Amino acid sequence: MPQNIPVLNEEIIDDLMAILGDGYLAIFEDQIEQATSYIKDIAAAIQGGEALKASKRAHALKSSTGQVGLQSIHLLAKDLEYTCSADAEKGEISLHAKEVFAKLVADYDASVKCLYSYIANTAGDRQAV
Repeated sequence: MPQNIPVLNEEIIDDLMAILGDGYLAIFEDQIEQATSYIKDIAAAIQGGEALKASKRAHALKSSTGQVGLQSIHLLAKDLEYTCSADAEKGEISLHAKEVFAKLVADYDASVKCLYSYIANTAGDRQAV
């Protein structure tokens, strides 16, 4: 994965905030809660050597993080999904899958904090106008 991937896709975030109005925060929080649950499921699947289950949960994680503009996590989840899908055909979890998942976990909390900071700053800017 390229090194210079932005943490957030601000266009997606801005569009959601514009479309959803005051309801945007509940949607973001719901997607983050789901993403956190998917990460726990992926960890258990990788630990148990269940590559297909890890791939399916990575697909769900890719969707939920993409919907709220967590760009770097979305792309890591995409890489993990495809890697685990290929691993399922081999019957084992590859080192690459474990490394991608470790990076995803290491970056997740900071990415979520970045998202909420962006939302707070953008919401404040919108109210000031």
